[in-house]
Amino acid sequence: MTHEELFLALGLVIRRRREDLKLTQEAFAHDNGMSQSYYGKLERGDHNLTLWNFLRVAQGLDLPASKLLRDAEKLDLQRALLAAPRPPRRGRPPGSGRRQ
Repeated sequence: MTHEELFLALGLVIRRRREDLKLTQEAFAHDNGMSQSYYGKLERGDHNLTLWNFLRVAQGLDLPASKLLRDAEKLDLQRALLAAPRPPRRGRPPGSGRRQ
């Protein structure tokens, strides 16, 4: 796996965990002292993640940093890129509050 592929895989692993926690990018970034645009670049693999910020992200996801790296190394990147994102639900559930 190249460095670029590892950054991309790590971003996908981070995104999946954040989505599992039902957090938006904005909420997660704010809670962990980062700007949403910077954090979004990390999830897309567009930014070289510093160790300091990597540890902050791991702590925010309540996972050891080693698990994030291990999961990224094991990730089937091509398959993961085809998977649909699982964004956290916002607002009312579909069908609620409908006027009749």
